[in-house]
Amino acid sequence: MLPRAQALLEGALDVERMGLAPEEQLQMLRIGASTTLGNHVLPRLLAEYLGDRHARAASWHARLAINNSAEICARVASFELDVGVIEGPSHEPALEVNPWLRDELVLVASPSHALLETLPEKRQPISIEALRKAVWLVREQGSGTREASDAAVLPHLGGYQRSIELGSSEAIRSAAALGLGIASLSRFVIDDYVQDGRLIVLESEMPHTDRQCYWVVHRDKHFTPALKAFVTLLENSR
Repeated sequence: MLPRAQALLEGALDVERMGLAPEEQLQMLRIGASTTLGNHVLPRLLAEYLGDRHARAASWHARLAINNSAEICARVASFELDVGVIEGPSHEPALEVNPWLRDELVLVASPSHALLETLPEKRQPISIEALRKAVWLVREQGSGTREASDAAVLPHLGGYQRSIELGSSEAIRSAAALGLGIASLSRFVIDDYVQDGRLIVLESEMPHTDRQCYWVVHRDKHFTPALKAFVTLLENSR
């Protein structure tokens, strides 16, 4: 009964807000995003979403929460957020989960990483055995990037013999560029570092992998005009 009770309470709060400030409520949007999407994809979408709202609306408010996928799903499920975009599957039964973008995960390292010095040619595929011995830079448990990279990497490695866990993909990217280890990261995160030569994409004996990103809402969520407009934008950006 708890999800139904939460939906009723959320609906009652919406009615109260509408009575106090109807125009403001219609234009308010609370968005949650997992870290990769929140830092590298959502700003562009927000710019497109807000577009001419500056001119058309007397007032509007958008709140953006960035956290790992599990936390974003939990907050959407408890009605703290109107909508979430995440990098992996949701494990919250109260949510409606909709496929969105696809993202490629690639292995990256500093061009001066010691692993590359052992290869006759730097573009030669790296063996599974060499990858097992490397230091891996990984995200925390609950991260969509961690879940996807574990699914891609661990069947071949059997486990991380040496690893450093960091709380964001941006921290991993910086650590990899400094030569602290290798990482499996999103193309969204690493493209600019690859372009300016701070990171290189590693060729290995492991297959390339990509992952499905999703947008999620509560199954009992009431769609305001602002939420409808944002969901339409998500659907059109696939």
